[in-house]
Amino acid sequence: FEDGIDESVTTAPDGQFLAEYLERLYFAGDSANADATLRNRVYYSISGEPFSWTLDHLLPTQPTAQNVQGLFKDHDRLLIPCTDTIYSHYGDPPVGADAATDVLRPVSQTVGTKSPRSFVVLEEKGVLFEGSDGYINVLAGDDIQKLSTYVKNSHATGTDKTVAAWSQKYNEVWFATALPAGGNNAIVLAYNVTLGQWSLYKTLRMTQILPLDGPNDNGDILFLDG
Repeated sequence: FEDGIDESVTTAPDGQFLAEYLERLYFAGDSANADATLRNRVYYSISGEPFSWTLDHLLPTQPTAQNVQGLFKDHDRLLIPCTDTIYSHYGDPPVGADAATDVLRPVSQTVGTKSPRSFVVLEEKGVLFEGSDGYINVLAGDDIQKLSTYVKNSHATGTDKTVAAWSQKYNEVWFATALPAGGNNAIVLAYNVTLGQWSLYKTLRMTQILPLDGPNDNGDILFLDG
């Protein structure tokens, strides 16, 4: 939708995750594709034209057994986390005859994520996320470290999800653990970036966190359970 005109984008690929990077839209997560070689590719629009897609312009993610778990703009790069690997992409992608070139560089080949909504990009402190091992990790540049060796989601399985959000007013990152289906008890973790301290709260299952950080807000944090 642009300038009041509803644009029909019939050439866009299928997928679940969308990000804007260097005047292009990137799209990934076609997990239902019958062709396994196409499920984890990252498609992108023509530069400056979000309604124009050339489907051979893609960045293949290898190996094909991985599942793309999101797209995130992290300062000057695009992050593509998979279930067991995290890739980064810098600059414009190749085009034409070189379009199939793998230009994704693995940041980590040992830590991925199963919870794409747990990614929080901080302005100067890197990226916080729940890794596929259940630990909260911090990604700064190409370095990944466990933020804490004792804070772990013991329910981290392929079906569980963790959501997170950054309260800029208090400089805290909040993680809400959603337990497997049938369980309604859960925990919320709060990490104070300034102090490097954790807080833990028992609560009901949460599906979304919304910090109220506007100039007229009081800093409350909303937790949604539906």
